[in-house]
Amino acid sequence: ANFSTAYTVEGSALNEKIKKITLEGKALKQKLDEYEQQLNAKTIDKTGYDTSVIAAVKDYKEVVSPIIFEDLMSPVAYFGLFQRVNSLLIYDPYDKSDNRFYGAVANAYNIAYPESDRTKQLCALALESKKSFSQKGIDADKLQEINYIDIKLEDRNGKEVALSSIVGKKKAILIDFIAFDAAYAPSYIALLQEFYKKYADKGLEIYQVSLDTDENLWKVSSEKLPWISVRDPKAVQSTYAFQYNVETLPCFFLMDSKGNIVKRNSEMGDMEEEIKRLL
Repeated sequence: ANFSTAYTVEGSALNEKIKKITLEGKALKQKLDEYEQQLNAKTIDKTGYDTSVIAAVKDYKEVVSPIIFEDLMSPVAYFGLFQRVNSLLIYDPYDKSDNRFYGAVANAYNIAYPESDRTKQLCALALESKKSFSQKGIDADKLQEINYIDIKLEDRNGKEVALSSIVGKKKAILIDFIAFDAAYAPSYIALLQEFYKKYADKGLEIYQVSLDTDENLWKVSSEKLPWISVRDPKAVQSTYAFQYNVETLPCFFLMDSKGNIVKRNSEMGDMEEEIKRLL
């Protein structure tokens, strides 16, 4: 496979995943070729052929889909998404059940590599397939989609709070990665409080992820904050921070009610204008 220069496949973990997907694809091709031979030899009828093909593709996706979702921003996800058997895409962007994979990978790439040709290709394909659903009388907004990377972490009371639990319930969600022990924290929190006071009643929610190593400091610092505050015990080694391509703190993303990331780490003035637009 040829990847954009933005990506390199390094390390045994990525190579092993790509190898796994490749082997699954070869096994699927072998099965489909056998079924076609049986159909041509009339040892199975068309119904038997269709049933066998559907089962084989289902088995393939049960192995490959978790690999794609494990790291949506990686070249492995792109590689898995565009695998073909006999020139046909295994994951069909115009199929309702497969379309969510394209939306998920497109959104993840848009976060990590907004200028990449691969990102533009993914976004265009996802948009084109949505238009196709609309033309067929299918409400694209009601399709089961994962347009963002979910976060599941515990709040101050030890209760797990998922980002997905508020998507669709709020008009705008500010996903915020922060370290409360940093010098910028007091003034930054004051600015967020001003935002929250102005727009919470209109549909804004803040989902704040602490990357502090000191759990007690986070609990004390966030005790009186009115929004959702969770902490990743992995701190700077956070998988979520890596998946969201967080390089510096604070780092924030603005999400719309459908789970689409519409803004990342812009000037606060620009962010406020975008929040007002969503509300």
